[in-house]
Amino acid sequence: MLGSYFVGQLKNLHTSALSLFSSNLQHSLQSEGAEFANVVLVTKGKAVDFFLQGARAIKLDDTDWEYEEELHQLERDIQEFSVEQRQKELSKMLTGLEKQMKKDLEEPVKLALDCPGPGMWGRVITAYKRSTQEAEEALQRKAKVFELELEEHSELITNLQRQGWILLTMKIQEESVDGLILYKLLNRFEERFQRDGQGLPRVWKPSDDIDTPFRKARDETIHLIPIYAHINTTDPASGTPFALVSSDDFDFDQSLKVLSESRQQELIAQLKRRADASYVEAKRSVVATQQKVPYWVGVALVILGWNEFMSVITNPLYLSLTLTLGVPLAALWYLDLLSVAQKILWRLYNEGLEFGRERIRDVAHPPVPVRIANDARQPQQQFSDDREKNSPMLHHRHSARALGNHGYGGNQSGEDNGTIEMEAFEKEKTL
Repeated sequence: MLGSYFVGQLKNLHTSALSLFSSNLQHSLQSEGAEFANVVLVTKGKAVDFFLQGARAIKLDDTDWEYEEELHQLERDIQEFSVEQRQKELSKMLTGLEKQMKKDLEEPVKLALDCPGPGMWGRVITAYKRSTQEAEEALQRKAKVFELELEEHSELITNLQRQGWILLTMKIQEESVDGLILYKLLNRFEERFQRDGQGLPRVWKPSDDIDTPFRKARDETIHLIPIYAHINTTDPASGTPFALVSSDDFDFDQSLKVLSESRQQELIAQLKRRADASYVEAKRSVVATQQKVPYWVGVALVILGWNEFMSVITNPLYLSLTLTLGVPLAALWYLDLLSVAQKILWRLYNEGLEFGRERIRDVAHPPVPVRIANDARQPQQQFSDDREKNSPMLHHRHSARALGNHGYGGNQSGEDNGTIEMEAFEKEKTL
């Protein structure tokens, strides 16, 4: 019974010691400048001491219980865990080196492919060599930390070079898609055709030869497409071709192909169309410069219009009218205010036209006056209207009286006239 308990406690000590080794190892590797071999040695000693102290504490003196076998198993597990952790750290280190290589290759490769020419691939290979050399030096410094053997170190160097080449070809393929490579070729064509030897823009004249520079620039640009199609691995420093060993999952010769034959033909056709369009535009610019008024036309206008010019100069009315209109127009043209004056005149014209339409509309359709009667005199007015309809003579008599009052009693007040009318109304009502 006690023996089974002892064995169970040894298993627990084994698990605890291995967990202690793992945590101490990972924590120690995070410190700056930590060497993997020394860290493993120190943490392994701590884990073994922990196991031995626990095993000795639970062992009874008068028994034949042993823990050496469990100790050997712990050491084997620690060794396996160390190897596994070592591989993880190596993978992490290689991943960091690959990221640095990718960062180092981004800008030089892009700049090299943006300037196509015979030395383009030489600049790319130089950038690759420099990047891999820096990565190998970093790996060499860290190899001592992991206690790498010579064969293992050589294998890591080979894998690092191969991975760097894969990153390089991926960047080349990214920069060699149809749109980007055509853009680079067109820039090269325009640089040769639209600019002179000093890099200044060309202004074509009718006497210039456009065909020869165009043909030369187009042919030089088309000859760059086969250069783009295949990577030239010749090292500019040594002048010898560069090569890597192929494997089952890596074909070095196949990685050198950038553009297939069909893509090359498509790029040539597209480049010719764009170049022809640029050529036609240059021809049109020359024709446009030729289409201007000849000098003899101006001389003819001066000769034929001499009499009219003299008549304007000698006539004060014509001269003053010309100065009145010409000086303001010349000032507006000199100050670049003709468009502003045109807008103002057009606004005045629209306002005047709208005002004239309103006046014509008022004359053609005058407003109808509306008579507003006083409410207090409506019954009297209605009775007066009925009386006028039924008694024409009475209406005539009152009208005559009203005319008499207006004619002879015009100096009386409005109140007296109203009283007389009311009296006449009462008399008529009595009758």
